[in-house]
Amino acid sequence: MKKSLLALLLPLLFFMSCTSMPEKISESDTLLLIPIDFERDHKGSIFGYYSAVIEDADGNPVTIAKLTPSKDFQYVSGLTPGKYTITAMYFTYTQGGKNGSYNEENIPFELSPGKLSVLQQYMKYEFFKENPLDNTYYMRGQFVPMNGFVKEKISNIASEDEVMQTWDIEYLYK
Repeated sequence: MKKSLLALLLPLLFFMSCTSMPEKISESDTLLLIPIDFERDHKGSIFGYYSAVIEDADGNPVTIAKLTPSKDFQYVSGLTPGKYTITAMYFTYTQGGKNGSYNEENIPFELSPGKLSVLQQYMKYEFFKENPLDNTYYMRGQFVPMNGFVKEKISNIASEDEVMQTWDIEYLYK
């Protein structure tokens, strides 16, 4: 059932994912920031991305966040204040748009009105070789706990970004 709902939500992915930071219009607005990090000194090429399925407190899928490895963050706007969970991730190949691996997740978070909420975990992309004698690189992504480097990067951007300064920043930790 969830996979069929996921298939119905795929077209919304392109319409609901924000590429630049939305401005805060009212005090009830929410904004979720999902940090993204990837190895910039890899020899492999970026050939896809992961998407995260976000469900509300009742278990209904509400949006899909496209986590592109060439960005530092993904913003998710339009969610009402409340409790949510990232319940799954799936990989999509850039060429051909085929879906690859599907991983179940359990990353709960709560959005507060008027806040830019930074997810307590970030998406880390890695490139690796399965065989050191082979020149084939593979790409994988996984959510890992927030570290000081990522938090510092967010603080540096916030100090320079006028739109980001209009939001109250809240770090979501378990």
